[in-house]
Amino acid sequence: MGIKRNNLNGIAEKHKVAAQHKLNSRRVKIINDMPYFSEKIVELFSGKDAYPHYHFYAESYYILEGEMTLKYKMVDDDSYQEMNLVKGDLLTIEKNTVHHLINTTAASCVFLSLCPQDVIAESRHESPGETNSFICKTCGYVYNAAFEKEYNGLEDEVAFDNLSNDFRCPVCNVPKSRFESI
Repeated sequence: MGIKRNNLNGIAEKHKVAAQHKLNSRRVKIINDMPYFSEKIVELFSGKDAYPHYHFYAESYYILEGEMTLKYKMVDDDSYQEMNLVKGDLLTIEKNTVHHLINTTAASCVFLSLCPQDVIAESRHESPGETNSFICKTCGYVYNAAFEKEYNGLEDEVAFDNLSNDFRCPVCNVPKSRFESI
């Protein structure tokens, strides 16, 4: 059903990562960023998730350290299936498989992401009832004013349109112009 999983424990070399900051995840290292293919190491912070989404092409994840939960379903299915991923797991998510990466552990989960570069622009995001959300077309980071206010302890919500034109994606550092409303 859209997922192929193998455990290659012991093959990956442990990667050291910088101190955690107030995001759901971040790219730790871009290994290869050709115009048509992307290989990057991502850190998913403790208690955070990568919003549910799907792609028109397959992508793979290889867990380098830590563990996380993967919820997945085909686009036209009603309910999710779930599996736990641990260090050494390699999985391929087939096209049109909605997937939601969730880290409920006390430590970050670091994984290698392999996908066609244009997947990001063609991704579809299943919004969990949010409004005023904008997605970075380069890396998939989602800006939501209500979430940012609560998570960062701000006094007021700052609508995306009211952000400075100097605003850059906190994950991949692209300009505000690379975001689109979802």
